[in-house]
Amino acid sequence: MKKIISFLSLGLLMTSCLLGGNTNQNTSEHSSVDIKNDTREFVDLGLPSGIKWATCNIGASKPEMSGCYFAFGEVVPRTEFEKDKYFVNKDDWGKEKDDLLPFIDDSLEIGVSGNEKYDAARANWGDSWRLPTLKDFRELMYHCEPQWIIKNGVSGCEFTSKETGKSIFLPAVKCKKGSDAWTISADNDICQYMSGTIESYISGVIFMCTEISDEGQKKEVFCSPTSGSRAFGFVARPVMAPDSIPYPNNKW
Repeated sequence: MKKIISFLSLGLLMTSCLLGGNTNQNTSEHSSVDIKNDTREFVDLGLPSGIKWATCNIGASKPEMSGCYFAFGEVVPRTEFEKDKYFVNKDDWGKEKDDLLPFIDDSLEIGVSGNEKYDAARANWGDSWRLPTLKDFRELMYHCEPQWIIKNGVSGCEFTSKETGKSIFLPAVKCKKGSDAWTISADNDICQYMSGTIESYISGVIFMCTEISDEGQKKEVFCSPTSGSRAFGFVARPVMAPDSIPYPNNKW
């Protein structure tokens, strides 16, 4: 199993979520909408697995909106994310009282994807919706062409299928530490999205994309799985899996 590159409560959603688009918070006004009014449509990118990707994040009604923030294993959104507010006591992480302990595995073949109790997509959208796994994000990377674009004033990464030509847009959304957007690369717009894969007792797998420039100032998109604190807040882009794919779907 390849080592992931490191850069670094329960119940139905009844609250509203911030939907202002950009992570750098310089282009869009923040607005709120009840999660029951978010958009739950999908795009068939012609991926080998048959997975279909949602057009919007949880809590968003448009592709360029950020939507709701969740900590790993939590299904109710919050606006502030500190370890002492996490649903698992920080002193219990990786121990018997850690609710996510059964989902932690060094091979990354176990996760919460599809689990109604710990998967924010399944708990709130129901049906066949779930959080994407590490495998799902890698499939998206390998079978789609990424391009950094501006969509309705919001920067982000558009993934266009090599098979069908259809695309999805992931707005640039930084994770939340405390109540602030946070990332180690603070100068860049960056996508940081939650997966259903738990990497260790302190971290989960997130999907990161950003635009970088080489020495000749040629810009390109860099995407990679990486690690994020379980207690930080991340947005989520659900996927819909065919009935033939069992849960969890984390084997790589």
